[in-house]
Amino acid sequence: MTRQTQELARLLALRAMRQADAALLGAYHSRFSGTGLEFSELADYDGGDARAIQWPLSMRKGRLLVSRFQEEREMPMLFGVDTSSSVLMMQDARETTLEVTALLAACAVHHNDPLGLLMATAQTEQRTPSGYGSRQMTAILNTLLELPSQQPKRTTNLAFLCRRLMETLQRRSRIILISDFLDTGYEQPLKALAFKHDVIACLIVHQLPAIPPGAELEDSETGDTIIADGSCNQTTAETARLLANAGTQPVIITPGCDIHSTLLAAFRRPRPC
Repeated sequence: MTRQTQELARLLALRAMRQADAALLGAYHSRFSGTGLEFSELADYDGGDARAIQWPLSMRKGRLLVSRFQEEREMPMLFGVDTSSSVLMMQDARETTLEVTALLAACAVHHNDPLGLLMATAQTEQRTPSGYGSRQMTAILNTLLELPSQQPKRTTNLAFLCRRLMETLQRRSRIILISDFLDTGYEQPLKALAFKHDVIACLIVHQLPAIPPGAELEDSETGDTIIADGSCNQTTAETARLLANAGTQPVIITPGCDIHSTLLAAFRRPRPC
């Protein structure tokens, strides 16, 4: 951890706190507030809704008791970041990951929600335990900044990342899943994750040059030589539909887009059914 990286993380955090204006904070709060109830206390029955009476406990105590609940005051946020070579070796993808994380972390800090980070590939896993406040936000950004762009080939395994997120979280949380989703076989683990948690799937679209058919290319994750055939295995629209069908809220981040406006528009859309 270098002093220069720490200072850059601090400046990114400060900038994001300024950029997370009233519109974004309001949309964030509207989307995530009131997503559930948590137990508050037991109280004597005062003649209200009889369905709230806790009969077994009332019989033991000799008086009518009811359970009272309140809206969850906080909802943990966990960033699930794909740190495969196809993300880390692309400068635009690294910058997008940082900016999305910074803006959403700023929203969580404003509402005093705990923040955590889980980064994974097929080979590695790294976790930052949950914490509160701007220091935690800066620590998460610092961890992302320290990821090396030049490293051994690291392949994507989104199914593994989804399963680790599920195992990590004990209570309902909001998960920010950041990846280029250049993978297969993750649909069922993602559906299971979205069933229990509120998942925002940030789809990073790479800025790629035109490649003529027949050109020899090197796979950034495996190092294998592949021959371009002039087509893509899966379009951005198809991936977005897959993410939506899994129960997530897909957010498409294209090269050069205004990420603040993109997130704002996503939060204003209806929740997925």
